[in-house]
Amino acid sequence: MEVRDLGSCAGVTHLILRNGRCVLSYSDGWADLKLRTKFGPGTICRLHGATKALVCASFLTLVERREVNLDDPVSKYIRFSERVASGSGKAGRAVKVKPTLRHLVTMTAGLRYTDCPAYRSIIADVRRGKIADLAAFCDALAEVPLQSEPGTVYEYSFCTDVLGRICEVASGQSLEQFVRDRLLDPLGMKDTHFKLPEHKRRRVAALYQCKAVSAAKRGRGQPYKPVLWDHPDSAPGICSSGGGMLSYKDHGMWGTARDYARFCQMLLDGGRAPGTGRQVLRAATVRSCWNDGLAPFANRRGHVGNWNVDDTEGPPWEGGSWDRCGWSPLSTLLQLCGPLRGGGAPARRAHTMGVGGGGGVYWLADARRRLVALSFQQSFEGARPEDDGRGPPGNDCVDLAIQAVDEGAQ
Repeated sequence: MEVRDLGSCAGVTHLILRNGRCVLSYSDGWADLKLRTKFGPGTICRLHGATKALVCASFLTLVERREVNLDDPVSKYIRFSERVASGSGKAGRAVKVKPTLRHLVTMTAGLRYTDCPAYRSIIADVRRGKIADLAAFCDALAEVPLQSEPGTVYEYSFCTDVLGRICEVASGQSLEQFVRDRLLDPLGMKDTHFKLPEHKRRRVAALYQCKAVSAAKRGRGQPYKPVLWDHPDSAPGICSSGGGMLSYKDHGMWGTARDYARFCQMLLDGGRAPGTGRQVLRAATVRSCWNDGLAPFANRRGHVGNWNVDDTEGPPWEGGSWDRCGWSPLSTLLQLCGPLRGGGAPARRAHTMGVGGGGGVYWLADARRRLVALSFQQSFEGARPEDDGRGPPGNDCVDLAIQAVDEGAQ
């Protein structure tokens, strides 16, 4: 309906796996309207924020092989600020706790994102091309005081980009090659790249903005119209493990729903690659990814600054309170089992994890239901309310997949 009747989505692929087997593969619409290229499970999409989980999983191979330790200070590997902003001047004050690799994987290292005023000159240099690679970007960040004391505040930020640079330094490889050797090749993710080979560009989906069309102009036509989306700002030279630097024109990694499903299934299978059974991540490492990474930083009430805030839109899946959610070392959202625990208590375990990318890719892995659900599209906007009488929105298969499993179990 989104594609054919509404125009609120240019094209989409849904994949659902249950107990390791594909039970639904459905695609509709167009990867490229002009070229009339159909959308499918092999369509190459911008992963944007969904890049983070792939880089974090690759980083964890360094941890399990004892090439790095999560409690190592970031400054052991690269230049990194150990001062925090204060009202006493631009230089700030010394941190009370040195920022560590654990702070990076949990987004508690004191960094912020592009819109942070303290980063204004850095972002300007990125736009001008003066900062043109990941090493130079991280060096520039090191000159700016942290925006909060490490371990006190969760902030979705450049932490994963810095983690990508740690991977390069610790391994002696480029980030592209490191992720390929540690994760992509062992998993058989052949179409996932930071730098897309030229011969695969014909399979790339265009990025669309689905604009609303007024009733007067559309007549009996579709209420939305997909138009090509573009942005003047990009940083193509920076290999962004966070999924992009300046705008959604920066893609992070490229990938397909078919490839990403292999990663998701690996998370349900104790680190083993689908089909081959190859051990990509140790079972203990994968188990740690299902535990709330924010637990070590919780206060007596079990809260972490900027996380347990329920005056914003509630969490996905089960809804309710953010007290029921956590953050995985994979930089993914977790739906946790059991009530909130006070600081110092063992971390709660999750039954579901997932995350999305700004351009329209989304995935979920549900350990309780042995379920993987992915929806990949490349469209902005076009959203419609679920109670408009047209049924569930067709750009997300997660709710339908969960409902089908639960009804089948009755």
